[in-house]
Amino acid sequence: MIDGAVPIAPSIDNFLDAHKKDEHLQFCGKLGIVASILEAERKSKLFVDEVNGGHDDLSRLNGSWYTLFMKILVERVDLDEIESVFDNVSFITFNYDRCIQRFLHVALQKYYGIDSGRAANLISKLEIIHPYGSIGRLPFEGGSSVVPYGARLDEAALIEAAGRIRTFTEQIEDFEFLEAIRQSVSGAETLVFLGFGFHPQNMELLSGGSMINARRAYATSYLCSNGDIEVFIRQIHAMLEDDFSPGKDFDGYSVDVRVPAGLKCADLLSEFSRSIPRAID
Repeated sequence: MIDGAVPIAPSIDNFLDAHKKDEHLQFCGKLGIVASILEAERKSKLFVDEVNGGHDDLSRLNGSWYTLFMKILVERVDLDEIESVFDNVSFITFNYDRCIQRFLHVALQKYYGIDSGRAANLISKLEIIHPYGSIGRLPFEGGSSVVPYGARLDEAALIEAAGRIRTFTEQIEDFEFLEAIRQSVSGAETLVFLGFGFHPQNMELLSGGSMINARRAYATSYLCSNGDIEVFIRQIHAMLEDDFSPGKDFDGYSVDVRVPAGLKCADLLSEFSRSIPRAID
């Protein structure tokens, strides 16, 4: 059933939420998510096949949003100030993978010449929220529920990892976690939406925070029509409780929302490589 339905579902999350009362289907869906994510990690440019002598090579990521983000992140942050490198940054990722952590762990070591332990300590201070859970922690993060990047899990480990995946319904019932998501959004002055689909259920998770501080927002729009872009812009304003009123600074709104047509993640960071870091300083 899942295999036949996913091609016509807005997302796997939507499909599982539509069948929230079917525990067996929920479990099978989560198993499929874990298996698919691990397979995708193995195929990604961040994967290293250490068994066959592989090593980290970030040149494979040239032109990606990861390298552009790193350039923005470390500009004007020298080694003596490295503890502050993530002071003005947090992530809310609706993906289940660990690409952000994996990339930053390698990139920090290579850029600053620090060891794995120090890079891991820095990343532990970075707020990374997975609204729908994650398949597990990476080895350098330590603790329980460790799953190496792109690992091949046995049946027991696969089942355990599936237990860490959440559905939309499970998420909105976790008040403390939901509050953490909304406080992260409401406390930000600059929001950047990368590869975000603006699905209603995800917008609901992000909305409802108190003391909205946002002044600007940027979003990608690859393969989206002008009509959809207009909808995205309205959704962002609504999420931020930014009501239209003639005479405000940004064409009637308090928040300056930029959603240029046709931009991928790397394109957006390149286009606004100066305005985004100035905004978050």
